[in-house]
Amino acid sequence: MNFHDEIAKVAFELYERSSQVEGSDLDNWLEAERIVLARHASKEIEQPEETTVVEEIEVKEPIIVEEAEITEEVEEIKSAKKARSVKKVAVKGKKEALKKEVRKVAKKTTGKK
Repeated sequence: MNFHDEIAKVAFELYERSSQVEGSDLDNWLEAERIVLARHASKEIEQPEETTVVEEIEVKEPIIVEEAEITEEVEEIKSAKKARSVKKVAVKGKKEALKKEVRKVAKKTTGKK
């Protein structure tokens, strides 16, 4: 039986146990998924597969990163942050201008000063 069929079976059992309450099909399905997955997870834990011993590998040469590469990346990040900040300020300015325009139109239409 595949997962979908097993989940459907458990969901239907939950539906029957809940006095066949309509409208709880999604809740029953999600609970059935949890139950089925837990069942299969416990089976996997009980029957571990063979373990393979991996040989340790000794690193002979250290990885060298040039300071210039790091500096360049830091500058790119700073530049991106600055651009995002400028964009936020521009958007905020546009929002304020739009609010003022809306207030003007509202005053004209309602006759309030």
